[in-house]
Amino acid sequence: MNIPVSTYRVQLHREFTLRHLKEILPYLHQLGITTVYASPFFEAVPGSTHGYDVLNPHRINPELGTEEDLIEISEWLHEHRMTWLQDIVPNHMSSQTSNVWLYDVLEKGPFSPYYTFFDINWHHPKYPGQLMVPLLSKPLEELVVEGELTLTYDAKGLHFQYYEHSFPIDFRQYVSVLSQINEIQSVVVVPDYFIQSAQEFAAIQPDQKLDLTSWEQFKAELDSFFQKDTNLKVLREYSGHTTKTLDLLKTQNFCLAAWQETDKSMNYRRFFTVNELICLRMENEQTFAHYHKYIKSLIDKDIIQALRIDHIDGLYAPKAYLDCLHELVGEDTYVVVEKILAPNEYIPSDWKVQGTTGYDFLSLVNRLLVSDKSIEALSEFYSQVHVLAYDFEEAVYRKKLFMLIHHMGGELDNLTEQLVQLFPEYSITDEMRSNYRQVLAYWMVSFSVYRLYLDEKTLSEDNAKQLKLVFEQAKAKAKAPALDTIFEELRPILAPEPIEATSKELRFLMRTQQFTGPLMAKGVEDTTFYMYNLLISRNEVGDTPHIEENVNTYQFHQEMQKRPLTTLNATATHDTKRGEDVRLRINVLSEIVEEWKAKVLEWQKIAEGFRFSEGGLVIPDPNDEYFLYQTLVGTYPVHIDPENENYHSRLKEYITKVMKEAKVHTNWSAPDVVYEGKAIEFVENLLNNQAFMHSFLPFVQRVANYGAIYSLTQTLIRLTAPGVPDTYQGTELWDLSMVDPDNRRPVNYLTRKQVLKNIVTEMDNPIYLQEKLKNVLDPSLKLFVLHKLLLLRRQYPELFLQGVYKPILTAGKHARKVTAFIREWKSQIVLVVFPLEVVSLCESGCLPVGTDVWEDTYLGWPEESNTIEYVNIFTHHSIHLSSRQPIGELLSVFPIGCWIKK
Repeated sequence: MNIPVSTYRVQLHREFTLRHLKEILPYLHQLGITTVYASPFFEAVPGSTHGYDVLNPHRINPELGTEEDLIEISEWLHEHRMTWLQDIVPNHMSSQTSNVWLYDVLEKGPFSPYYTFFDINWHHPKYPGQLMVPLLSKPLEELVVEGELTLTYDAKGLHFQYYEHSFPIDFRQYVSVLSQINEIQSVVVVPDYFIQSAQEFAAIQPDQKLDLTSWEQFKAELDSFFQKDTNLKVLREYSGHTTKTLDLLKTQNFCLAAWQETDKSMNYRRFFTVNELICLRMENEQTFAHYHKYIKSLIDKDIIQALRIDHIDGLYAPKAYLDCLHELVGEDTYVVVEKILAPNEYIPSDWKVQGTTGYDFLSLVNRLLVSDKSIEALSEFYSQVHVLAYDFEEAVYRKKLFMLIHHMGGELDNLTEQLVQLFPEYSITDEMRSNYRQVLAYWMVSFSVYRLYLDEKTLSEDNAKQLKLVFEQAKAKAKAPALDTIFEELRPILAPEPIEATSKELRFLMRTQQFTGPLMAKGVEDTTFYMYNLLISRNEVGDTPHIEENVNTYQFHQEMQKRPLTTLNATATHDTKRGEDVRLRINVLSEIVEEWKAKVLEWQKIAEGFRFSEGGLVIPDPNDEYFLYQTLVGTYPVHIDPENENYHSRLKEYITKVMKEAKVHTNWSAPDVVYEGKAIEFVENLLNNQAFMHSFLPFVQRVANYGAIYSLTQTLIRLTAPGVPDTYQGTELWDLSMVDPDNRRPVNYLTRKQVLKNIVTEMDNPIYLQEKLKNVLDPSLKLFVLHKLLLLRRQYPELFLQGVYKPILTAGKHARKVTAFIREWKSQIVLVVFPLEVVSLCESGCLPVGTDVWEDTYLGWPEESNTIEYVNIFTHHSIHLSSRQPIGELLSVFPIGCWIKK
């Protein structure tokens, strides 16, 4: 297997195409990257900035380029011994009718070869035999009367047109339309030939196959007929008959509905709560085989060598999918899955993958770089700033329950119906169904992980234990004695004993697990993370706001020793809530709580005249204001950076999104424009106030200096710890991005190329680092560290891909403020040292370097190794390590250290 030594993630879209990517390949190679890691490049919705709304997985997105472009890139990569890691999306596709598979389903219904590909409940009581299409802005009849929904014709056939959306008429209904046209006109407009042919198609029986050649020929001939303006005009006149049009709509394979209806009713599985993305039944063998045809061909041609599987948790049976994928692409293909792990959760050992995309690593490093010394004081201050109605766990529970009831009600109803069907001997009343629904809701929101991985044939002891724990927690949290009997009635289903579980029950449980993940994501990541603001750097995908759940050096070493060598290590992705350097700035606040408290109180006083009062509500409320202060500390560009020239407008867009996501005073479906507008006006007034900026700028400058040291530390850990380091596009320099789409904005590679060129020219100059460290906010420092470490990995690939991880003991006055480890493979050894609690080490305003800072702190180095010479890859200094090696000598010039055995 060709395991990447390092990866670089790029976001492909029409402003950054395959041609643009080809232009930066020499830069990536010079930087030291070995694998290009690309966002989905398959045909997607026009203008897509992410590629996860796939229209056709068998074609390169024409907005990105062609397969020939991809082949050119592949040939270049082969010449330079580089590889390609491709992101694929097996869980869902775009629900737009420009999706050719879905269009075919809507036109042909059960006669379409794609009929079973999509996760649609064709037997839903409200939409029998139809796919719900939720995109109307007003009632259907009103749209028809006003002429916003019309019947028309083009080369694809008869269809209803609603703005840019096209919905094909069921092929069995052509005879009805063509016959009624003649009735409306009172003369023969449509020749008998067409009507007779349409009758033959309408007469096709369920056990017969549609002759596709005849059907396409019929449509082509009909197209020629309707090309005449006089004939096409009759379709417009047909649309003017409201009753006929509405009757025709009732007979289609789709049911047009208002977009708000999905909060209460659904008959297809969507990605999270995104109506525009429809999920696939990848457990269907035909779906799997057809979907992966093109992917397989690219692997067979050695154009791509590795895969990233998006949203593995959405699949019905992830292990079965990965088994099939392994068999399809072969054991030499490197595969990682997008999987968010809770603390102390690991991917199943029987999955045929090399690891995850690295959210767990992000969380681990973030928790290590937050001080736990002032947790109580920070928590107490937050409770003064914002009176908490409940703690974080309770907030999560309530938000998940809110999302399930109010925004995933249709999904909950569908699962309730499946649960009811497990009791065929019962006569289920409406009251019983309501009780079952409530219990199911309490149970679903009680999962502490995204989902369990069950098998429809057997229930493992471990899964049974976890289900029982969830069940007991659900019952306790519900605090509903009236439902106790219902809970016990459902216990055999929701918390079965392994020996008693049946495949019918397990199939139901597996189905529920396709929704617990989206529920967790929407309730926690997309809601609670925007309204629980204790320390927002910890409100991150894969992490937890529980700052008491920090990681000390001992725990960090334990996790690193267990970490797979082939998994990805990420600190920034297209889905992270804030840039990797933003988090580290905000983390610094945990080390200066008293100073932070004083500043916030000062800023609140300055801002007294900027707040608004509307109906007794203060705008912004104290919680939103506290969020803003942390955001400003984390994102404000204190160094000269052309990429942040439009900071104010980016910030206002971000704050607006944050308020909507929090769903406290405003939201996406029913925005409170008054609250949003006044809150943004508050931000503008604050940033234009001299008193505030006079207080803010020196503080954020100081915090940014400490944050920069932690940024170098985080880069060092990511590049040397067990795992494959992933660099997200543009983060070679300081990453002060906010949440998407801000973190997907164009990257200035001309700047990065020039910075790298300067580094390559000057980095062997002994005074280079000394000059650079005069301003620790110089963005080239981060690229320097990244470049040196990438080159080291490329020079010693076995050391990092196979090398064992060994903690190194530290002792002395500041022992708890430094962490050290080695990676060792055969005779190759690399030593890594980095600081913690930087603020206390820099009390005099200096860098955490030299004997004066570290005093008597030392490494406990094995005596038998002290004759070996090691070279610092950053400073080029050589050293023979002693058994009590002073940290001050190791970090005499640079605040982080990496030594390779000579």
